[in-house]
Parts: sequence; C-alpha cells; structure tokens
Amino acid sequence: HDLRSQHLPIHQLGYFGGLWTTCNIAIAGTSSKVKGLMTAENILVVDDDRTTCKVLELQLGNLGYNVIGSARTANEAIRMVRAHEPDLVLMDINLGRGGDGISTAELIRKEFSVPVVYVTAYADEDTLERAKKTLPFGYVNKPIRPTDLRTAVAIAISQAERIEEEAASYQPINNA
Repeated sequence: HDLRSQHLPIHQLGYFGGLWTTCNIAIAGTSSKVKGLMTAENILVVDDDRTTCKVLELQLGNLGYNVIGSARTANEAIRMVRAHEPDLVLMDINLGRGGDGISTAELIRKEFSVPVVYVTAYADEDTLERAKKTLPFGYVNKPIRPTDLRTAVAIAISQAERIEEEAASYQPINNA
C-alpha cells in the first residue's frame, strides 16, 4: 500500500490556555493502524464539559495518542464508537443532561467490546461501586494530572491488547 493513500494522523498547531502547542489529530472515520506500521491508538473522549474535552485532547496528543473526537452526550458517544471503532474510550461519569456515563460505558463494553477508562470528579463509594460493575480498564479522578492520565491510558491499552492476544490464541478443547 502507498502510505500517501492512507488516512494517517496529522499534526495541528493550536492556541490553548495562552500557549501555542501541537497535538495529534486523527482524521475522523479512519484507523491509525496501517498494515506493517504501528502507530498510536485511537481514543474517544466523552465529557459534557467542552474545556475538559480540549484539555484531554491536548494531553493525549502530547502523549502520542490520536484523539478521534469528543462526545458530549451518551447518544453521541455511542454513535462515535459505532462509526469510528476507537481503541479506548475516556468516559466522564456524569454527562449532565446528556446521560449517564456508567450506563453508556456498560453499553459500549457489551455491544462494541471497547475498553473504557473513567475520568471523573466523582469518587464516592456508591459511584465507585456502580462503576466497578461495568469492568472498567481504569479510573482517573479529576482534576486530571498528566502522569495519572498517561499511566491509566497506557495500562488500559496494554491490558486490552493482552486480552485480545489471549482470545486470539485460545483453542477450545475438543471433546471428541
């Protein structure tokens, strides 16, 4: 394949928080995986707060990940997962009037098998217990420190890859 015909991430210069910065942006609807070439994973950010989305997009871009987009509601998140098949979803638990992040994460896990990391300001016991039932790949409390985000995303992606590899190598015992 000619790499020029592939839809690869592009770098964009942007002004954010009083600083000029570059971030990686994936062209919507494309995969960052080209045969024979390993590139960054695609991540979807789901948060009802536009500023939080932008901060996460910049931090993830600086860490070398492709942000395929941001969803602000549960319905938008489901549509984007269906259309773009991200490698990971960062999900806020409280999506305001836009739905419940825990229910949305459970649906994404069951229907699309996409791992979810919660990124939230809610750390009370009831919320944590509800979140744990959805089998998340991580949980990061706001305010988000870049080191916490880097660690949670790296572990989640590694865990998802390992599960995928184990599932691919699984050979059922033939009881013949």
